[in-house]
Amino acid sequence: MFKPIRRWEATACAGLAALGVCMVYAAGSSEKAPAPVSAAAETVSAGASDTRAVPARREGAEPRAALPPAPSGASAPATRPAVEDATVPTTLPGATRPGPATRPSADTRPAEPEKPKLVPISFSNAPMNDVARFLTEQLGKPVIINKEVQASQVTLVNPKPLPRDEALAVLTTALHEAGVAIEERERTVHLIPIAQVAQSQIRTLGADVDLKSITPSNQIVRKIIAVRQADPAKLVDVVKPLLPGYGSVTADPATGKLMVVASVERLMVIEGIIRELDAPGSGG
Repeated sequence: MFKPIRRWEATACAGLAALGVCMVYAAGSSEKAPAPVSAAAETVSAGASDTRAVPARREGAEPRAALPPAPSGASAPATRPAVEDATVPTTLPGATRPGPATRPSADTRPAEPEKPKLVPISFSNAPMNDVARFLTEQLGKPVIINKEVQASQVTLVNPKPLPRDEALAVLTTALHEAGVAIEERERTVHLIPIAQVAQSQIRTLGADVDLKSITPSNQIVRKIIAVRQADPAKLVDVVKPLLPGYGSVTADPATGKLMVVASVERLMVIEGIIRELDAPGSGG
């Protein structure tokens, strides 16, 4: 026989029945005989995504008030959609991502041209021994002084140091004024009388050499000048008055060439005159 259900039990069972769960106690027994209706929680509102479940009451515990049903028409809290990865690809397919800009290092800068070495040069009635010592220091070759110029002296007043090449050019001009020429050979340098320069081992320039490319312009050289229209022998008489005292001119009619000895700057003038006289229709 079952013991009649007491009023508070009926009340609790009625509340649980609303949620689909009801517990019935057997008479004279400590065990409980559940009358399962539904073990899962019932959906509170149709169309809502929120569900509420009530766990089974333990034996001897006070009954819990039933949860009120969710009002009709209420909507469950909106679920936030999953956020897709918003990372934007840094490079397109097949494209090459440029690297970070780099500042050029100091090593990649173009090297500045080396400044020419300045040479102090000044002579006051200096003997050839002093000149020879200066030339040895600058050219790195031994200097031989011709006995005919041993007694010569040179004066050169210069207020400030000059670049090496410019200093040698200034000294060359001062020596010419003193009747001395510099003859530079492969291993030695010779100080000779300027009157002998035409027979010395001076530099010889071919017919195709541009005199503007030769420096310094006051050096004495031997220049070959080709003649195509005019008579080379007749041009000798034209060139002689233009030569310095140490200069010379020789014609070779067989090859149609002139050989002239003078400074580079003087040869520029002579060559220009010959070109004018050798032009077609000049009557030379």
